[in-house]
Amino acid sequence: MPEFTFKIIPEPYPRDEYGNPHTTVREVQVFRGDSTQPVQSLEDCELSDMEAPRRGSEWFRAVDMNFDGYKDIYILTSWGATGNESGCVWLYDPESSRFEFSKDFGELDRFTLDPATKTIVTHSNGGMVGTVFRATKYLIEDNRPVAIATVAQDWDF
Repeated sequence: MPEFTFKIIPEPYPRDEYGNPHTTVREVQVFRGDSTQPVQSLEDCELSDMEAPRRGSEWFRAVDMNFDGYKDIYILTSWGATGNESGCVWLYDPESSRFEFSKDFGELDRFTLDPATKTIVTHSNGGMVGTVFRATKYLIEDNRPVAIATVAQDWDF
């Protein structure tokens, strides 16, 4: 796999009432090797809806989402105080040497990858100090996450 460099073009917003910056991402350019010209711009994600990432978060990362041996790109676009997260995913396609947007992987909640079992476990918190939640385990079939088990807990009077 060739080496890639990613250039993040920021979308700055005015500081909030506490003086905190709220910069998001306008564009992500992809460069191959020593090229000075981008070979691709990561598209199809609604970056205009992105929330400014919390300090210290891994908001941009290369992870093998589909367990094919190639690193894919994940950008955190939304997060909450309860620990919920969502983002956009581009899967690396070795045939085209490009990163292809994946709506299916982008719909996953906060996730943990298990390369040993080639499964993804997601978790979303609905509140009530974590007693309202949904957790789902996925296998990858035809380059898409397929739910194989879900645990959902709700609260009732």
